[in-house]
Amino acid sequence: MVPSFIAKISGLLMMMVVAVATAGSSSPATNISTSKDTVAIYWGQNSLGYLSNFKNNEKELWWYCNWDSVDIIMLAFMQDFPGTYSSKYETYIPTLSFPHHKDSEFSVNNTAVMSRIAKDIKYCQKRNKKILLSLGGEAGSYGFDSTEQAQEFGHTLWQMFGEKNHTKSNITLPRPFGDSVIDGFDFDIENDQTEGYVTLIETLQNYTSSSTKKKYYYSAAPQCPYPDQNMNTILAGNSLDMVFVQFYNNDCNANSNSSFNWDTWADYAQNTSLNSDVQVYLGLPGSVNSSSTGYIETSAELQTLIKSVDSDSHFGGVMLWEASMSFQNKPTDSKNSYPMTIKNILKSQVDNSTVKINGAMDSKKNHMNLALAIVAFGWIILTV
Repeated sequence: MVPSFIAKISGLLMMMVVAVATAGSSSPATNISTSKDTVAIYWGQNSLGYLSNFKNNEKELWWYCNWDSVDIIMLAFMQDFPGTYSSKYETYIPTLSFPHHKDSEFSVNNTAVMSRIAKDIKYCQKRNKKILLSLGGEAGSYGFDSTEQAQEFGHTLWQMFGEKNHTKSNITLPRPFGDSVIDGFDFDIENDQTEGYVTLIETLQNYTSSSTKKKYYYSAAPQCPYPDQNMNTILAGNSLDMVFVQFYNNDCNANSNSSFNWDTWADYAQNTSLNSDVQVYLGLPGSVNSSSTGYIETSAELQTLIKSVDSDSHFGGVMLWEASMSFQNKPTDSKNSYPMTIKNILKSQVDNSTVKINGAMDSKKNHMNLALAIVAFGWIILTV
């Protein structure tokens, strides 16, 4: 009986050791929502160049992809579409404009491959950055006369930017980025021509949904007043992955305490969006010169703002307008660039949420281990 008793006591001690050891450890940190610390930024318009009379200019695309503070880059813009009719290609050719870059323009009169950008896209993608082509913008000439024209332009876009260079009447269309393939399309429609966009996006999605190579993303960048009159047909009629809401240059700016309308966009994501998993981004200007109103000066204010919305299940991160000004700028109370400051805040918020969840799980696990030890001890007392 004594050996049996000792064996059982030894077993109990071992269980107690395991329980205590487990109580003191935690599961590996799990990123509960990888999208909540995402930073998306627009590149290509060289606002810094215009502000400095081109003494300083926006850096090439590859440079921004070296920074961990950026995850998604929207190439801005394709500002003229469907474009100008080309008898050579028997279709309309759009215009892309990236002022004062090595590859500054692609158009019906200049269809050469934008070799610098093409190379940079591949470089960025190897660094796990997502590169989207943004259509529209504040300036430019764009829009469709009919849904049929929009559908035809969808086929053109895929031939020019998609995985395969499909032919039309034995004619191969020019590809601005050569054999580089973008990761999706962004729509920043700022005129009142709303015809055809639902059809355009559906045409593109018919191509991308059958891709076996990668996932393609679709985004929109509406102004914060809801509904955005220029983009409501897209917001209500298409399945979007991301919505980059511009909370600046409006009464509903992010720094307008009484009028900031995040809840309105959260309701859109929950009850109107065709994609139940759509991510809504907090769109901010990256410097005081990036917008007329809505700039937030300090990291403390940024942290308070982000903390007020990041618990929303549809919160995806922060969008910044735009690259050249943002990276030259720092919040007044930070040593880091504006994008890095925001990235650090987002990561901190995600890490804190993860710690809280893991802490709750550990607490439940500890209680269970203690209960098992008590049961084991009772069983030994009854059987010795």
